[in-house]
Amino acid sequence: LKGAKIGENCTIGHNCFISSKAKLGKGVKIESNTDVWDFITLKDFVFVGPSAVFTNDKNPRAKYPKKEYPQYGKWLSTLIKTGATIGANATIVCGNTIGKWAMVGAG
Repeated sequence: LKGAKIGENCTIGHNCFISSKAKLGKGVKIESNTDVWDFITLKDFVFVGPSAVFTNDKNPRAKYPKKEYPQYGKWLSTLIKTGATIGANATIVCGNTIGKWAMVGAG
């Protein structure tokens, strides 16, 4: 959680990881077993169901220097707008925006 921006009155379940460059608005609720990586923004009152997955790299590899091979991968941001719901086990691929009060079903 060190360095992450976390708004007031957030609830974070057990076994969650919030990366240092993640941003959570006020009143966000994240259920258990969910990781929120760098460049993920959850606006106010977003609900994230248990074991939801966020990605931040479209071309992940075990090892390669991104500075030397930028064509193979770059970090992409994801924005989840106010009041949206991400269902249990849903996978949110990086580079996308989920609209205000949208509902993403369980995965």
